[in-house]
Amino acid sequence: MLKEQGTVLGLEGDMAWVETQRMSACQVCNAKKACGSAVLSNVLGIKRTRVKAINKVEAKVGDRVILGLNESALVKGAFLLYAIPLIALIVFAVIGDGLGRYFQAGTGDLWAILFSGLGFLLSVLLLRRYTKTLNCREHYQPVIVSITRM
Repeated sequence: MLKEQGTVLGLEGDMAWVETQRMSACQVCNAKKACGSAVLSNVLGIKRTRVKAINKVEAKVGDRVILGLNESALVKGAFLLYAIPLIALIVFAVIGDGLGRYFQAGTGDLWAILFSGLGFLLSVLLLRRYTKTLNCREHYQPVIVSITRM
């Protein structure tokens, strides 16, 4: 389980709005003094993110909490968001190229470009619909694991 610290900002039933600070890996790296990424991280500053999390520990507004997220949910989400559109783009480009050649429209490049765009758009629309169903599943939601004491 991946864990992150945050502060509870508000409550909505059994859910809580939690603000987290995205920590860069540079803070724990021994080479941060000689690394360009660490310098860039310092220039850009700390990013804050608000997430809605399941509040099983009954945290109150202002509490410092530990959020947890299943690693498998993160891996599946990353695969869906990156690989599926790329695969659809390639498959539809091949189909478009084949159709262009079949209808003797030159080399089929224009068809490949149009179909690859169509495949990408369709995959994004289908993923958008599918992720709405995932939002209802507890496995894919961040959960407040514990309340930390300052």
